Amino acid sequence: MDDVLGHWPNGERGILITDALDAIRDTHTQKRLHSLLRDVLEGTSGWNVVASIREFDLKYGRQVRELFPGTGVPGYESIEFAGVAHFHVPRLKEALLDELIGRRTEVHSFIESARRNPRSAGIHRVPFYLRLAAELLRAGVSPERLGDWSSPAILLRRFWDARVKDAPNSAACELALQAICRRMVETRSMAVSMKEMTLSEGAYAAIRDLRSGGILQAPPSLYGMSVGEEELRFTHHLLHDYSIARTSIPSIPQRFCAFVKNEPLLPVFYRQSFFFALEELWDAEDGRAGFWKVALELEGVPDLHSITRILAPVLAARRVESLTDLAPLLKEISSNRGSNAAAVKALEHLASGIQDVDAGTIKAAASTWSIFAQELARMLPLNPSVESPLVHIVARLNPLWQ
Repeated sequence: MDDVLGHWPNGERGILITDALDAIRDTHTQKRLHSLLRDVLEGTSGWNVVASIREFDLKYGRQVRELFPGTGVPGYESIEFAGVAHFHVPRLKEALLDELIGRRTEVHSFIESARRNPRSAGIHRVPFYLRLAAELLRAGVSPERLGDWSSPAILLRRFWDARVKDAPNSAACELALQAICRRMVETRSMAVSMKEMTLSEGAYAAIRDLRSGGILQAPPSLYGMSVGEEELRFTHHLLHDYSIARTSIPSIPQRFCAFVKNEPLLPVFYRQSFFFALEELWDAEDGRAGFWKVALELEGVPDLHSITRILAPVLAARRVESLTDLAPLLKEISSNRGSNAAAVKALEHLASGIQDVDAGTIKAAASTWSIFAQELARMLPLNPSVESPLVHIVARLNPLWQ
């Protein structure tokens, strides 16, 4: 590739653009593409490289970060990517959303609720989630009801319910999605062919409904005729990840852990899917008992990749609202001493995760975190291993009180 670019016909130097690096799930393809980009970056062609990737994947993708050392573009940099040459695409501006409200008043409740909710993660400023809100409004959900769903987990869950679980042929839709996601995971691809799978007549009808419902991409049209109808692809990367979480990863704590042990690479290559699956555990009817049971069991599996063990505590750091959310962890810490205990490891990862939570979310649960810190301080005489994570938690809270 470097030779091709170096001998470009007009002799000019240009920009090599690679889109959606996060869409590549196959390890061999990832290595080949990273090697290709490195050849161009370090070669003699003189071309620049621009690679688009989701924040989540860049944050946990060490190899990609190492390919692009440098600093962010002034005015468009993110502190999360210090040391990386990057252009951080900002979210929608509030003024633009005010203009949208003026044109479409039915979205007012959703946007205003998200603005007030410190746990919304700025959902209203993300085009993908704003689109889901619009789709739900179009499906007949009242503006007032939509205003209650101003968190990413809830909005995705309600969208899934409306387009999959509540569909007239819901069983066929779920079976079709299971088959599609299973094939995508097997091939580490975001696009598969219907010819690769054995589908029933009902599955073909379900695929048509999933396409019309905005879950799967509709085939393009050429000269008034559909082309490429066999290709199956989700309409957005996040819907792809969420579908894998809902159709492939068990939501029963015992089976969740068994699944992860049998599929140790899935959380590595499908981190966002794994994150979505943990959201389902967090919001389960058993409170937080099942979630922390999973988190602690994963901490105790020595041969799991580190990313698999840290994601549950990282999610907890974002979702904590009351002390009951942390009670199962506190109980385990008090009864299991020593720096190698799974509960202490989970606490360390929780303390690390809280550093990345935005100030608004931390402020909303500041009293809970303060009580949690006090409980940990009481354990210090008998369990010195909690000191380091306690210091990190207190350090994160201190600026909130200044």
